[in-house]
Amino acid sequence: MRDPAARLSAFRTGLEGRFNLAKGLLRTELRTNGLRFDRELVSRGFLSNRRRLYPFDRYGPDAFLSDVEIEGPLRMLNPRSWRQLLTDKLAAHAILPVQAPNTPLPTLLGLSVDGAHVRLPGAQEPQGEAIIAKPLRGSGGRGVLRLAPGEALPRSGTYLLEAALEPHPYGQAIFPGALGTVRILTGRAAGEADVLFLGAAHRFGTRISAPTDNFKSGGVVAGIDPETGRLGGAVLGLGVRQRTVSATHPDTGARIEGVAVPDWQAVRRMALRCMRAFPDLSYAGWDIAVTQDGPVLIEVNVVLPNPNLIQMHTPWLLDPEVRRFLRSHGVIGAGRARRAEAAARL
Repeated sequence: MRDPAARLSAFRTGLEGRFNLAKGLLRTELRTNGLRFDRELVSRGFLSNRRRLYPFDRYGPDAFLSDVEIEGPLRMLNPRSWRQLLTDKLAAHAILPVQAPNTPLPTLLGLSVDGAHVRLPGAQEPQGEAIIAKPLRGSGGRGVLRLAPGEALPRSGTYLLEAALEPHPYGQAIFPGALGTVRILTGRAAGEADVLFLGAAHRFGTRISAPTDNFKSGGVVAGIDPETGRLGGAVLGLGVRQRTVSATHPDTGARIEGVAVPDWQAVRRMALRCMRAFPDLSYAGWDIAVTQDGPVLIEVNVVLPNPNLIQMHTPWLLDPEVRRFLRSHGVIGAGRARRAEAAARL
């Protein structure tokens, strides 16, 4: 048994963690919903805006992983060292080819540091193509720029420079102004080596979010049938007050629902193969673009690949493998798992 000082320190650490979690969620709640609290959802650990995003009209809250569970224990599954390392886009670009060789990545063109082009070992020289400039430690698509051939680099800040990719014709037809990406969640149950497929969704950009497809910036998200790769309807985010699912793209009118992602099995295999290449990770989200030449890995997210993109279409806890995965890591307890299982049977 630990001495009293150690127990007190652990108690204080846990108390501080819970306080920071509550403070962070309250800040997000106020930013996204003002003072219009959804008392029922907030009391169950959800942000109020989940009411207009999740299909609560079809499933009860027990079927969904709550924001408290997501932002608390789920966030902490991966080792801190890997979370810090892979958040750095340049480090990730260097590590991925070593850990997961033969995985196609965007062509690295160097760095932009306060408007100056910094050349890097192994990086190619720009060849007159469009360039994607990503903040080196940014997330959620914030600050990403698409630079036309010959356009000046951003004057301040540090950016990773990559050659812009052109989406497969199916993506071009749906929305040509942003590279739509597939987000695949993978994991390992505690104490097991086998890799689990935990869900997938497809993001598409809009005129508001371009040049990215990020949902928080105004993009839309469609669910993906994990076996066939066929898309469901797209959930709309910005500017809607109630859950809105559209069979077509809000800007182009192109059909989304029913479209099959080309090379879907290859996309699945890429995510699972990459997860196997990182045995220290328990949970990861892989952002993959489907191009004319096949799937390309855009980024890996190991800090918090939020399952909200999945839960906008289907509650995460309906999947028995997801429940087993979360239970094994203590993200949900036995009672919570039983309630989720009961909800899945309804």
